[in-house]
Amino acid sequence: HLVELLEEKFPTYFISSPDKLINAEQIEHFLYQTKQEEISNNWLPKTQKPRIIISSGASCPDKLLEDVLLKVVSFFPETIAIDELDI
Repeated sequence: HLVELLEEKFPTYFISSPDKLINAEQIEHFLYQTKQEEISNNWLPKTQKPRIIISSGASCPDKLLEDVLLKVVSFFPETIAIDELDI
């Protein structure tokens, strides 16, 4: 239901794994209306500091969400790796 709400206002992509993030240009995602997968181009904003919201349902494993987040971050070469952070 999150997809339905968000897609009214924002570019929204419903994915099931980090493998769906093909690269910074292409994403394979599920279209809720047609119940089919599609590949879209130019999904990742090319702005200096893009605003991205990542959300998941209660049944989504934390590891899956973390893997998706790490894949998105990997498309930004200037990002500091998690294992390099001093926390």
